[in-house]
Amino acid sequence: MADVAYIRGEAGRERRPAVGYAMVIAAALLFALNGTVSKVVLQSGISSLELTRGRATGAFLGCALVLALTRRESLRLTRRELPYLIVFGIAGCMYLVALGIIHVLAPRLEPAQLGDARA
Repeated sequence: MADVAYIRGEAGRERRPAVGYAMVIAAALLFALNGTVSKVVLQSGISSLELTRGRATGAFLGCALVLALTRRESLRLTRRELPYLIVFGIAGCMYLVALGIIHVLAPRLEPAQLGDARA
């Protein structure tokens, strides 16, 4: 057997390795399927921005639905969490704006300005 460190779980919680293996297999299958589906969708005429927006929205709605059905109390927001949510929201918007600016400016820049070693 491999020499692997044992990580102790929470007291009173049952370890279910089969669930963990199933999650890893599902993640690998979804990751493998992602490239093929994305290629087909992009070839149908949807822009990469629309695809990304749809994937992010779908992931949010899926996670929110699962949490609403299984752990509704985890969706409640406390006063302590509110500043973090605001900061992450502003940072996320700034990130998307920066990506938009880079996307607009990139075609106008020379390869050397973009860090292209081929220039």
